[in-house]
Amino acid sequence: MSEAAADDFALPVLRNDLQLIEGPVALDGSPSWIIVDPIRNKYFSIGWMAFQLLSRWTVGKASLLIERIKNESALDIQKADIESLLTFLYANSLTLDPASGSSSDYLQQYEASKPGLLMWLVHNYLFIKIPLIKPTKFLKRTLIYIEPLFSTTAMSFIVLIGLIGLYIVGRQWDTFTSTFLYFFNLQGLVFYFFSLVFIKIFHELGHAYTAVRYGCKVPTMGVAFLVMFPILYTDTSDTWRVKSARERVHVGAAGMVVELYIACIATFCWGFLPDGVLKSAAFILATTSWIMSLAINLNCLMRFDGYYILSDLLGIQNLQKRSFEIGKWRLTEFLFGLGLRPPEALPSPMIKKLYIYAGCVAVYRFFLFIGIAVLVYYMFFKVLGIILFLIEILWFIVLPAFKLIIGWWEMRGMIIKKPRFYITAIFFMFIIAVFIYPWNSSIVIPAVYETKEKTTLYVTSPGFIENNLMERGLKVEKGDILMKLNSPELEYEIKTTLMEIDILKLQAKRIAASADELSNIQVLVQQLQESRSKLDGLYEKQNQFIIKSPIDGVIFDMEESLHEGRWINPTLALATIVQPEYPYIIGLAPETDLSRIKKQVSAKFIPDNPQLDSIWSYVEDVEFANLKTLDLPVLASVYGGKIPAQFDNNGELIPDKSIYRVRLKVSPVEKVNVENEMRGVVHIQGEAESFIKRMYKIVVSVFIRESGF
Repeated sequence: MSEAAADDFALPVLRNDLQLIEGPVALDGSPSWIIVDPIRNKYFSIGWMAFQLLSRWTVGKASLLIERIKNESALDIQKADIESLLTFLYANSLTLDPASGSSSDYLQQYEASKPGLLMWLVHNYLFIKIPLIKPTKFLKRTLIYIEPLFSTTAMSFIVLIGLIGLYIVGRQWDTFTSTFLYFFNLQGLVFYFFSLVFIKIFHELGHAYTAVRYGCKVPTMGVAFLVMFPILYTDTSDTWRVKSARERVHVGAAGMVVELYIACIATFCWGFLPDGVLKSAAFILATTSWIMSLAINLNCLMRFDGYYILSDLLGIQNLQKRSFEIGKWRLTEFLFGLGLRPPEALPSPMIKKLYIYAGCVAVYRFFLFIGIAVLVYYMFFKVLGIILFLIEILWFIVLPAFKLIIGWWEMRGMIIKKPRFYITAIFFMFIIAVFIYPWNSSIVIPAVYETKEKTTLYVTSPGFIENNLMERGLKVEKGDILMKLNSPELEYEIKTTLMEIDILKLQAKRIAASADELSNIQVLVQQLQESRSKLDGLYEKQNQFIIKSPIDGVIFDMEESLHEGRWINPTLALATIVQPEYPYIIGLAPETDLSRIKKQVSAKFIPDNPQLDSIWSYVEDVEFANLKTLDLPVLASVYGGKIPAQFDNNGELIPDKSIYRVRLKVSPVEKVNVENEMRGVVHIQGEAESFIKRMYKIVVSVFIRESGF
């Protein structure tokens, strides 16, 4: 047997239900064809060479196919070209029998392609399609009634009445804008909802009728849930068979055009309708609905109408996938300078457009998926919210980046030989150093300058009053005892712990007298140390029940009925002590900066009023009890300050996050002539901290705050 005969092989039979139709012209001017798989509703684009091979596929043998193409065309076909096409045909189940010859392999291939429950949830919990109808027959029967709307005459007429409507609205502008106020109630919201459903149905019918008009099928129409929000959809994937890019753009834009048509008609009708439900409906259709639709559908960074329109205008099918491949290639070249060819042979201007588009999509997706992750966290109960949050971040952000890095690692032998690699490595080491080096020592917190120093007293834990020494107007000095509280629960814990210590001591003495039990002495010593540490913590907590004055001053304000035996909780303001002798500055620090602020360090207060000079000061005290209520309303966000706060049911300002009071004294060398309260910020010279450490503190703080199940 000759070598040529040994290399020959039979060509598998193609499925007889497949369709081969002419596709759009490629960017390089070459023709393309589309393989239509009607059973699976899939479409495969092939080039000139693949078409020449498939059009002569019935010869049955690879050698005969090569010989026939050489005789009938100018193509130089090799065995490798046929094998490459075979791989494509087998991989997409386009042959009558699989490569092994056993039809059961197709079943196994189908079963393997079906994701497990977990993977299905990962891919589909954010976006689920539910097909409701198969409208192709209905659309074809009724197209004759819709066809006139596609004419230039109809378009001109609708635009004309839209312009007339705008003229009428312009003459009644105040009345038109006041219509919106009607929707700030339950009835208005219900009306808005049904109007939105109405216009979205016509939006999808616009896509469907336009697709059918150009000879396409519409397999399904239905509802999809995008992050649990229902949206209508139309399957127009059959537009792959449309050769003209212009016609495909018409299909993609048809929904928005329909909404604009409805807006023109509604604007015109609004001027003639009497006040009531219909006029309000016309207002919705003429304003908010189409504006929102354009804002969403023209976004080409997501797979909405704008994406498919851009894809057809550029002549690039599978735009996102192909642009990402170009983007990864361009990023690799930029970082390492490998000199690799682009994944596709496209014109340079088109390659530039694609990697710019890929970069925009990557940035957009990063923030979008972060937002969706936060949204799903708050939509579900806490445990499920955390799981879905982690899935969103890991699957859609971390995993793609990890795959890209793995790809670079596999090319490491080639990468380390390029000079660009060392430039990139030095740059990234510099960036890492910036993130880990503790260069940031300045702490900026909102603050207020006041001519009287004051502080509000709270308890740190619930307890009842054992002795109250406070009186309104009483002069006090820093460290004076003002109130003693008690807690039966705390006293019981102290008593129990003391008994545990006594028992452990007694057991230790008995063990020391017995040689057989000396091996257990280490365990007892450990238990004794733990009990003593627990006792120290309880004593520290007991000391906090002794309320002392943090400053010299006068008791200015005081809670009524602070009698012995009354229970006090940490949210109750006991009293306010003021110190009128000299001006002071009060800053409010977040929890993440608290450990970096030390006493006696210098600081500079910068007023919000740029005409006033800054004031040098130093930190006198840092309070480690977070403020339950914001007693400096000038710093609250509701009054233009920088502390996010809201009013509770009692009318008190409650900060959204934990904040701590930092008291600063004005430097003795400063001569401040301002007698009124000033709002501003204070720059404190704190301990240097790296960006990484700061981010770690924020993450831990959020985790602790959200970990209350």
